[in-house]
Amino acid sequence: MGEDGPSVCQIATSDREESHIVMTMTGSASDQRARRLLGQAPRPRVMIVGRVPPQVEQVVRKLAPTVGTVEINELAAVRWQQWDAAVTAFAPFSSASSTTGHNIPADLWVLAFVPEPTDEPLPVEIVRRRRESAAWNLGVSAVHRVRCDEFYEPDRFTSLAHSLIATVRQRERYWTFHCDAAAQLQPLLEDADHKSLAAWYFRNGDGKTGTSISVVVPADVAQPDRWVTEMFRWWARAKPEAFGAIRDWEAQDQWWTREETAAHQALAEHDAHRAAVVRDLGELEDQLQADLQSAQTAARAGSRRLLTGTGDSDLVPIVIDALRSLGFVVEDIDARRKEAGEPDRLHDLEVTDPDEPGWVALAEVKGYEGGAKSSDLMAIGRHVERFVLEHQRAPSARWYVVNQFRAAVAEGRPPPLYSNPGDVEVFAQAGGAVIDTRTLFRLVVTHEGADSATLSAVRAALRERTGMWPLDESAGVHEQE
Repeated sequence: MGEDGPSVCQIATSDREESHIVMTMTGSASDQRARRLLGQAPRPRVMIVGRVPPQVEQVVRKLAPTVGTVEINELAAVRWQQWDAAVTAFAPFSSASSTTGHNIPADLWVLAFVPEPTDEPLPVEIVRRRRESAAWNLGVSAVHRVRCDEFYEPDRFTSLAHSLIATVRQRERYWTFHCDAAAQLQPLLEDADHKSLAAWYFRNGDGKTGTSISVVVPADVAQPDRWVTEMFRWWARAKPEAFGAIRDWEAQDQWWTREETAAHQALAEHDAHRAAVVRDLGELEDQLQADLQSAQTAARAGSRRLLTGTGDSDLVPIVIDALRSLGFVVEDIDARRKEAGEPDRLHDLEVTDPDEPGWVALAEVKGYEGGAKSSDLMAIGRHVERFVLEHQRAPSARWYVVNQFRAAVAEGRPPPLYSNPGDVEVFAQAGGAVIDTRTLFRLVVTHEGADSATLSAVRAALRERTGMWPLDESAGVHEQE
């Protein structure tokens, strides 16, 4: 050929990658080179790695004009710089700096369908962002005995996140993803501990031009083909020069039939309705949680103090409120004597019943970290003697109201004076009743809002009760008469 004609023709090909042909034109006079790509494979070029679900490969081949396949053990032979993305059947690719040995360029876009945890560890990706001297690590860990009653979903891909919930609930264990720079990992679905069950992250850069993205989801996720479609559409918006030519023209409404248009509209309306329902349910749940917290706060400050309180300033007032809620008339004798300047203390309360004129019970209220004390029964006896001297008659009843083992779980507490049944029997013969504050709590809760006739019947039964006031079977304590 002449001096200015082509002297060398080099053809670069690959058995697996029909990527492009390079022709080199050499001019001997000027020794300059002009390189031109011929037969370049259309983009996006997507490599399928491993055995992905059949519907995934089908939709990849539908959307991408150039598709390759490779087994996991052949990764080192792939010329990755000629590919735009990979859809994989294993954990996220490792970068060139990883210990796994796979030389995967950081600008590769990845959609990974991660299998259930096994005894084999997953690779860890080391990601270095531009303008940062240090890399951050993406790690994975297996979680067992999954609680699947609470999930958090992000704003992005809301409908796809719902498909993840059903998948995770079918597993006994799954991978969670984490990194040493938490802001880098964007969850698609989190559990109640804010561990990512599916996520995406920037493999390089900072989300600006040239940034590549990895998306990681469980391999058995529902509708994996839909995940591929949605990811490709997302990537096409993020990097149109690589993914803008996906063969998804059927997704453009100008090529839809009427039936397709109606179906798309129905699906969009359904998604919008579901989003609204989820939002409304979330708002309702927030309100219900707030109501529950308010109720719990009120209970702790109110009748629950029957199970936790002690002393004149804490337990005695709530016992008074409880007895009054049942319709009894209650007078705080110690408070009255204190106001009158009388130094000695007597019984805490005098309880009367408007239905039974002349009936009066002397009540002593005690709260203990430990168990009830038999000596309290003898103290009540002395209070009765003082009452007889002052009123020239005996009281109708004597009540020992006690909150014992108050720091223990309520249902696990034994009955008061359970180790001294003889003392309880003698006390009962004198018209005495031992009242566990758990019983009083149950009475208050059971009869809250009851009509006057019902409360009158309850008081009549309590006036006749001696010995141990019983707990019902649901309290987990045996009744003791």
